[in-house]
Amino acid sequence: MLLEQEAVAEQTREFLLRWGLKARFVAKVCGISEKTFSRFLNHKLALSQNHICQLKSYIEDYERRNTV
Repeated sequence: MLLEQEAVAEQTREFLLRWGLKARFVAKVCGISEKTFSRFLNHKLALSQNHICQLKSYIEDYERRNTV
């Protein structure tokens, strides 16, 4: 797995913990299968660039909407 993707996986794990969201929910919202998303979070599989962009966009949007 690429270093950039490993960093995104760690940021995603921190995001899930910080906001109490389920990986299943975020995967569904981003159009990623649960199995693929789980393998990504565990550094077993790299996501496509399209999925990485969708994931980053979702995280940024969620944090922007929910931060005071």
